[in-house]
Amino acid sequence: MQTGHVLFFFIFPVVLEGCCVGNHQKKRTGLMGLQQNTTHQRYRAVEGESFIMPCVKSESVVWSRIREDGGNEGPSYDCEKEFPAEVKHSGNYTCHTGGSKYFLHLQVEEKSSPSCFQPEESTVELYNSAGGEIPCPRYDCSNNTDVTWYKGNRAVSEMKRAPCEKDGLLHLCQVKAESDPGVYFCDRQIIEQGVMWTFRRAVKVEVIPYSEPSGPLRFMSPADNATEEVELGQTHNLTCKVFFPYEKRISAKVQWFMNYNGNKENMTLLPMEPPQYGFKIREEYGVTRRAIIKEVTQQHLKHTYTCIASNTVRNNSVTIKLKKKTTVKLPCLVGYPLVSFLLVSGLGIILHVKWMELQLIYRSHFQHGKHDEGQETHTHTHTLRETCYIK
Repeated sequence: MQTGHVLFFFIFPVVLEGCCVGNHQKKRTGLMGLQQNTTHQRYRAVEGESFIMPCVKSESVVWSRIREDGGNEGPSYDCEKEFPAEVKHSGNYTCHTGGSKYFLHLQVEEKSSPSCFQPEESTVELYNSAGGEIPCPRYDCSNNTDVTWYKGNRAVSEMKRAPCEKDGLLHLCQVKAESDPGVYFCDRQIIEQGVMWTFRRAVKVEVIPYSEPSGPLRFMSPADNATEEVELGQTHNLTCKVFFPYEKRISAKVQWFMNYNGNKENMTLLPMEPPQYGFKIREEYGVTRRAIIKEVTQQHLKHTYTCIASNTVRNNSVTIKLKKKTTVKLPCLVGYPLVSFLLVSGLGIILHVKWMELQLIYRSHFQHGKHDEGQETHTHTHTLRETCYIK
């Protein structure tokens, strides 16, 4: 019996809540945002909302505005780029692609127009990895329930995923934080006085991890029970950096306290700079808070300092202490090079003196040797002369 149930669920996957069976998104072929084989289109937008010109046959084109005399006038609009719609954008546009010429009439409705054209707070928050729905603004203002969804200029039906459209809602069976955020456009065909218009509305989609914060608070600095070196008489900053789990409405709080004589039951709030909120990293965001000790005294070394981080769910803390920075005296820094210089200079002088002594000894010895030789020769000659006289 149990095996049968397993096979049943294996063969027939469970449909997630919020998803619809099958793909109700009607896939269009031919012109993206334009009906097939139609070169003249009319679009309506609402002042203040994001708008994007339609691309033609999945090709990127640039729409140029047409003057009353038939010439082109700026500015031009790329179908790849969104821009905030303004009344001044109303007018006729043209583009060329594939050897054909296409025309588009854009009408931007003012904010003071009837309710169906009023701009809305068209922002939707979806939870990551869960199912979600994106509503088309003012869907009930038209009898036509056929809606075509785009993300940017690309039809959602052409994406490699399993969305579906039902009752004006775009259903996403599993929201993906890396690909689903962005601006979506819903197109509805409306007919007024026999003329067909494409009414394009924008919806901004944001993806958040979860509705309530979960997970621990992570201290990046300082480390618990750490010791920071300070200089007496100088200013010192205590810096605390904490990562908090994501939350829709930030409740993160980081504060510095001084514990008199290390007693955490006797705490005083320190003067602090305003908190600095960092960029979100995955499913976390960082908060940095600095406390300022304007002039460090010997008394500060007797206390401890605690950084407390908290949000609506939990709190955590780290405690540090201060110690006097060990500095090397300036005379030592000057003395070591001076002694080395004198030592090298002294050795040089000694070697130079010894070298001069050797030269003097050598010269003295060489000259004395010559003098003795000359004297010996003179004595021998004188002796021979005396011998001759005796004979």
